[in-house]
Amino acid sequence: MQQPIQQIQLDDNARTILEKRYLKKDKDGNVIETPEEMFWRVAEHVSAAEKTEDRSYWTNIFYQLLSTTKFLPNSPTLINAGVKKGSLSACFTISPEDTMESIMQVAYDAALVEKWGGGIGFGFSQLRPRGDSISTTHGQALGVIATMKMYSTIGASITQGAFRLGAHMGQLVVSHPEILDFIHCKDNGELDNFNISVQITDDFMKSLEKGDDWGLINPHNGEVVTYVKAKHLWDELCNSAWKTGDPGVVFIDRVWETQPNPQLGKIQTSNPCGEENLENYGNCCLASIDLSKHLESDSIDNKFLDNLAVTIRVVVRFLDDVIEINEFPLSKLREMNLSTRRIGLGVMGWADLLVLLNIEYDSKEAFQLAETLGKFIKDVAWEESANLAKERGSFPEYENSALKINGMHPVRHSSVFTIAPTGSISRIAGCSSGIEPFFSLAWWSNILWTKGNETTKLLDAPKSIRLSLIKSIGEAKTIDVLTEIANNPEKSEEILDSVGIDPKIFSTALRISPKSHVKMQAAWQKNVTNSISKTINFPKNSTVSNVSDVYKLAWKLGCKGITVYRAGSREKEVLVSENSSKNTKEKTNKKERLNRPEAISGVTTKVNTGHGSLFATLNTNGHPFEVFSTLGKAGKCDSAYLEAISRLISLGLQTGISVEDITTQLNGITCCPTWHEGQKIHSVPDGIAYAMKEHFLAGREENNDILSGIKKNCPECSSQLLHQSGCLICQDCGWSKC
Repeated sequence: MQQPIQQIQLDDNARTILEKRYLKKDKDGNVIETPEEMFWRVAEHVSAAEKTEDRSYWTNIFYQLLSTTKFLPNSPTLINAGVKKGSLSACFTISPEDTMESIMQVAYDAALVEKWGGGIGFGFSQLRPRGDSISTTHGQALGVIATMKMYSTIGASITQGAFRLGAHMGQLVVSHPEILDFIHCKDNGELDNFNISVQITDDFMKSLEKGDDWGLINPHNGEVVTYVKAKHLWDELCNSAWKTGDPGVVFIDRVWETQPNPQLGKIQTSNPCGEENLENYGNCCLASIDLSKHLESDSIDNKFLDNLAVTIRVVVRFLDDVIEINEFPLSKLREMNLSTRRIGLGVMGWADLLVLLNIEYDSKEAFQLAETLGKFIKDVAWEESANLAKERGSFPEYENSALKINGMHPVRHSSVFTIAPTGSISRIAGCSSGIEPFFSLAWWSNILWTKGNETTKLLDAPKSIRLSLIKSIGEAKTIDVLTEIANNPEKSEEILDSVGIDPKIFSTALRISPKSHVKMQAAWQKNVTNSISKTINFPKNSTVSNVSDVYKLAWKLGCKGITVYRAGSREKEVLVSENSSKNTKEKTNKKERLNRPEAISGVTTKVNTGHGSLFATLNTNGHPFEVFSTLGKAGKCDSAYLEAISRLISLGLQTGISVEDITTQLNGITCCPTWHEGQKIHSVPDGIAYAMKEHFLAGREENNDILSGIKKNCPECSSQLLHQSGCLICQDCGWSKC
């Protein structure tokens, strides 16, 4: 096998991320592959779909673009290609019909998918409502929420076979009788491994505009169960989204109008992040192009477009080859994969490109460029799909598809263009995520793991911002400016202005108005053949009315779906009183410490840690009261640290700090990770958090911090998590919930 020789250019963070999650390891967990070898492995494996005499040529072409990170496929392709049995797809859609047999079959099928590490989208609109009679058994239907909880429990119980936990999407049409319960199904901390979206119809939006009643219809018999005010439903939806970010909204008529294969049935749901509206048992076949790496000047010229066109054509062929070699846990998934041949060519590095072009993210010029580039990408992708159809044949469902009915010439794929989340792969490529703006201009990163599990503090910033600043003020001054911004992010505009830089060019997600976020998404959606994963960011002081306005704007502008997130809405608030003036000291809410009785009951539990067996004694006195802990083989320092942690935990419990707040602080602290009963224990403090949740919070799903939207620290590196592209991601190490 030919091996690449020249070392490729990747920054230190990218190499660290690859070593932690992507590169091959031996049975002891030691890395046995270089990034260069990984890219070669992927290129060689995917090119196996080519004719024998062409494989060497295409291996080299694929490798050239992969190794320069001009494009990257989704993470499962990088991890599983050429390694072992495993799917190259990240996500799937599997929806139950209104029978017990189908509900249980979907549970079984979903379990197999999750065993392989896949995320799953479920559509529940076909299910009859809870309590509806079942004539065959004289019983009552489970309903939507109970079915979701069953699927959630199964997903949480399975040891995932991949590098991350599987995510779920649940969707329900706005006319379903259980729609109000669905809107609030996550209010009590349940179903934390589900994203949820309400399918909004045009008829509902018209009823909302007129102030009409809205009929809730039993899907089993088509009868109206009751009527509610459309505005009441809408207000409940917007209020819930304002509070937690859930539910999102799917404008389902836009999905149905543009679905390429209506002959296979109406699309019922999307993948977990919402960018792929798929047929039942469909799957994602994704790759994203870094737009910024195709720019060789300070303008969009013919050279840029020529470079981009070459990459588009290669990626379309690459993804077509992925379809051929892909493996699945279920034959039905492969059958749908081959019959529709959907691919999702996407983009990343959009914010970088705008900075390099000196264009404001929320300007008319940026919106127009999004439309222009979107059309160019779509047209070239369809053209290459047509070329492949001549070479290899059109997708099997083409003759029955809406594409043919609407006059499109034979093509290899039923869909070509999708904008997916790129949290991990954009970190590897060193570019901005998807079509998102920057979340920060500069920050301190703590992800450079070194020998002995130590971390190195690193000044981090988007590459395009560094380059733009260096061009304007020089390298030495750029470092000073970025350091000052990292230390004082709230003053970034003042800092940039002080050195003669227009801060508008470097606008971040929370400084861009929510309506401008929507306008950007809508500009791209005009040419995206599937959908877009993007988060509409709101400042913390935004109102429910602001959310309502943005949802309505997204409908009017033709978006297929929308996800909002208000800053801090999923995080637990620290209880502090406001200052009465700038000159007064902050007041605190001090609680008296509870007295300890002579006798108290509890349990002692054992947890495996990287420092030996942890024995945690957890005592209660009508409520969680205190913690004592020891290590089986602890030295003097370990014993001292452990005693200090236990005393502080006990003090917190006895003065009113909740178990949730304490475990949130301890969870994810990393030092010598190991495994305990299928759960990764990152350190001794993380082990104490695990024991506390297992005993004090047993059975309460809201405390599954890795899946929870309220956790704000990364489980891998403990950095702050961001809500971006409809997902929860870490901008330091690239960890992603999705």
